[in-house]
Amino acid sequence: MRVSLPAAGLLAGLSLAHLAPLANAEDAVLTVDGGVLGTPVTYATAGDLGQFYVLFVSFNQGPTPLALIDPTNPGLLSVGIDLLDFLTVSAIPVPAVYPLPASAALDGLALNAQFITILGPTSFVDEVSNPCRIVLALPGSTHFTLGENVTARQGHTLSPLPGGGAIAIGGDEPDGLGNLTTLNSFEIYDDCGQSFAQTTGTLTQARSTHTATVLTDDRILLLGGYGADGVVDNTGEIYDPVTGTSAATANMSMPRTQHTATRLADGRVLVIGGSSLFDLSDPINSLASSTATTEIYDPVADSWSPGPNLPEPLIGHTATLLGNGKVLVAGGVATAVVFGIPFPDVSNAARLYNPVTNTFESVAAVPGNRAYHGAVGLPDGSALVYGGADGSFVTLTATTLTSAARFNPSTNTWAATGSLNQARAYPNTVLGASGGTLVMGGLQTVDLVSGSGQPSLNYERLDPVSLTWTTAGAGLVEREVGRSVAIDGGIRVLTVGRGEIAGGPAVVKSAEVYVP
Repeated sequence: MRVSLPAAGLLAGLSLAHLAPLANAEDAVLTVDGGVLGTPVTYATAGDLGQFYVLFVSFNQGPTPLALIDPTNPGLLSVGIDLLDFLTVSAIPVPAVYPLPASAALDGLALNAQFITILGPTSFVDEVSNPCRIVLALPGSTHFTLGENVTARQGHTLSPLPGGGAIAIGGDEPDGLGNLTTLNSFEIYDDCGQSFAQTTGTLTQARSTHTATVLTDDRILLLGGYGADGVVDNTGEIYDPVTGTSAATANMSMPRTQHTATRLADGRVLVIGGSSLFDLSDPINSLASSTATTEIYDPVADSWSPGPNLPEPLIGHTATLLGNGKVLVAGGVATAVVFGIPFPDVSNAARLYNPVTNTFESVAAVPGNRAYHGAVGLPDGSALVYGGADGSFVTLTATTLTSAARFNPSTNTWAATGSLNQARAYPNTVLGASGGTLVMGGLQTVDLVSGSGQPSLNYERLDPVSLTWTTAGAGLVEREVGRSVAIDGGIRVLTVGRGEIAGGPAVVKSAEVYVP
């Protein structure tokens, strides 16, 4: 029931709730779903079943004295009373649903909500829920997250959490003067506040340029990367979202960075290639330190087993799980060593990993050389590769790509598909977003001499049927090393990473949320 009452008469209006029976007190918890303009926003209430509650929504955070409702209560609400016409009186667990108009005037406004339960054993106001705060947004819009600025990370990972949130793990924090600090921290995005919550836990060690693979039980496997000393290592750890802690795993057989870590259909994780050195000032030696080895991690047994070797050491490739359970390994930088001299080259090679036989199978080559590209498994069991860069490590020149191609495992063939609208290497591929796969960020240009490039602000959406790309929005800040992930059941996409604003600060501590 939604009521419209002046604040002075609120107590009288709520006195009808004295007819309700009381249950044992439990914590009052508020969660929110939605917030996209033109669609409803739903507030779910949890606590004592059948107990009456009053939900307040507001465009400000208060504080509002509870004494306005219960003269003996000294507490405060974290929500204002500017929208009393829209308060809801109901009983747990009936949700409060508000239709949202598709109004540009509301785009970007923060909407606050909080509820109280009433008729407690000793006071009229029994419990006060947590507050929820969301940014109202039109489809296709991008807004900064709320609350304190998130750490300006690079070389980090960003993974989804159960319930709609996300976690940014590790990486390096720049100070704006050219210095980096490798982090052992993580920050958790709270979807109920659209902000990052303070965490007290830490990783088992600082790490950057590692991989993060979500396991079947929602734990997150972190592998390799380099530590605070800049040395690439072979360690691993698993973050548990239930306990909020991270624990060490068995070590890999060798140090790795720029490797891939792909979860197989049976829950194991396949690790391919990578390098034992990460040095942007010496890219050739870093390439020469790459490996052709693979290995498989069993999270149940916490153990490693060897996989088949690649023909050549490989980094900058993709490893995509297909519908038949095999893994397509495509492109990358392959390095041949002749008389002790490394000869890196952008590759068009492709192969399939067969988890049943633990072997690689030969397949047709990718149309055109590419490395540091994107790849995604398609609903029909095939895979699509797109973007990336081609170039020469002799002349230290690189060209970013727009081309894309689909691999059909049934026929062992490749076919060209619609090209990206903008050339980009290191694209952020976002799965699970409303409307289909998104490609965000990446580098429009790559400079092999400086090890940098020009970031892209534009987003593109893949049509899974026609395999064509359409422009789908843009970011607010150029992020050369941003990471993106779908959150809130896919209705939003979160991007985290060091950013720069032309003519502004060199390091922007921010994160942004895009509504597909």
